[in-house]
Amino acid sequence: MTRRLVMTLLLLVILFGGGLLLTSSSLLSRPLISYPFIPVGTVTTWLMLLALPLLGRMLLHGADQPYLEEKEKHAKHAKQAGNVADETGSSVDAPHPLWRLANGIDILGLVLAFLWPFVSYVLAGNWSFSFASIEISSLRFGIFTAYSIFTFILGLLSLIGSFRSR
Repeated sequence: MTRRLVMTLLLLVILFGGGLLLTSSSLLSRPLISYPFIPVGTVTTWLMLLALPLLGRMLLHGADQPYLEEKEKHAKHAKQAGNVADETGSSVDAPHPLWRLANGIDILGLVLAFLWPFVSYVLAGNWSFSFASIEISSLRFGIFTAYSIFTFILGLLSLIGSFRSR
């Protein structure tokens, strides 16, 4: 029950944050904290970027099954011992081949999403991520944009990988 509630909340964060960002809502520019100025959009984006790989992780590591890493270890040992379950030569407990890739993408997505506000602060020099007052703003803004897009894409790939690797 708790797992479903957390997954539902993560989905709501993704949908709500994505809706606000896609519609460029005026709520995004309102201050969440006055000093230092941290707008609602900064926190909303961070929560959405974190929610994508977290939801992917929860889907990748299902509630009823042990972590697939353990299944993979078991399958490797069974294969070395010569125990195979069917005529194709694959062990019963072997995970889907995309599981390891999806797990790696998920971990990288989580790390990049967690670091997103701190990297963005270093690039912008402020918590509102405004690049207006920096002389080399076009380069820093380009890095910020690329980092944000890459983090978002990894989160989406994490979700897609969690479905494809089952």
